[in-house]
Amino acid sequence: PSDGENENTPTPLLQWLSPSENSLPLAFFVQVALDHLFTQPVENSGWIQQNYWVPSPLQENVYYWRVFARDNAGNEGTLPSPTWSFRVDLTPPPVPVLLSPAAGENLNTRTPLLRWENVWDISGPLSYNLRVEYGPVTVHDVTLSENAWQVPPLSVDGIYSWRVRARDGAGNWSSFSPSRTFQLDTAPPPAPSPLSPENGENLREVEFRWTSVAENSLPVRYRVKLSDDPSFSHENAVSGWVEGENWRMDLPLPDGVWYWRVQARDNAGNEGENSEIRWFRLDNLPPQGVDLLWPDNGATLENSQPTLSWAEGTDNSLPLSYRVLVSVGEVENYLDSGWISENSWQVPFPLPDNDYQWRVRARDNASNVYETPVRWFRVENAPPPAP
Repeated sequence: PSDGENENTPTPLLQWLSPSENSLPLAFFVQVALDHLFTQPVENSGWIQQNYWVPSPLQENVYYWRVFARDNAGNEGTLPSPTWSFRVDLTPPPVPVLLSPAAGENLNTRTPLLRWENVWDISGPLSYNLRVEYGPVTVHDVTLSENAWQVPPLSVDGIYSWRVRARDGAGNWSSFSPSRTFQLDTAPPPAPSPLSPENGENLREVEFRWTSVAENSLPVRYRVKLSDDPSFSHENAVSGWVEGENWRMDLPLPDGVWYWRVQARDNAGNEGENSEIRWFRLDNLPPQGVDLLWPDNGATLENSQPTLSWAEGTDNSLPLSYRVLVSVGEVENYLDSGWISENSWQVPFPLPDNDYQWRVRARDNASNVYETPVRWFRVENAPPPAP
């Protein structure tokens, strides 16, 4: 072997060039030792006529060797050949540990970078054999000096496996690393379908909901976008990427009409198209202008089944509904109309003579409620006592 070479056989073939000589044939004497001064001899060849020699099986170690020559006239060279060394290395290097992509990772690049840990071995330099497979087909089988490789463009989406083994400078191969897979997925997910809020819904608080999408690279994440412009020339708020098919908005948006859409992103990083646009009204303002009209405060009524009325009021989130509450004495809500759509309500039965308090609650379509101040009236049908 060449000087300093690593050998993966216990019986390396030692060879040398014969010098020029008049008295042929030449004989050679090979010495093998554990040190360059040859104070720790291992074996010698005796005088041989070939210009090569195979020692007895050697253990793993570094060995030094030199050759003496003798011509046919019996003259021995005063100096041996230069001393060379070789290493017997029968141990394969460690199995490489794969680094990235992670096992089962989803990728959307057709040229992924495969990385593994460098291994150390006494016999350098090291090289690596990388195999990339698609099912039973070997797509790439390369030998590399570095511990990373950028895969040339892969043409087909799907699940690929890859593995690496190491070879030391003596030619010993390690076992292959356990195979690891990655999924190449360059197809974006479809657009989700918005579920709620429904178009034109009036709300005080908003929880967005949408359909899940079918996708190979899970989990899928979603992003909700809001704008006060139906053309989405700008975005006023964005949810960030969330898992699941819902998002409760906790952003301080002002009341008004808002437009929203949702987008999906798969675990490979592919972003799909936006969904259709929907709109809703954010309304945290209760109805305005709901005032009690009749009877006047403190009025005395002879009609024991009066019809109570009030101003309709105004609101952005229509329609409005109303609820009349009538109390008497210590009895709170003696009468309750329930929620009605009209701005008047007739007492359903004759009221006994007494004083009554009444008020109206107004509720808009976003569930904001306003309650009027209390008024009272008296029902009096009994004639006065005789003088």
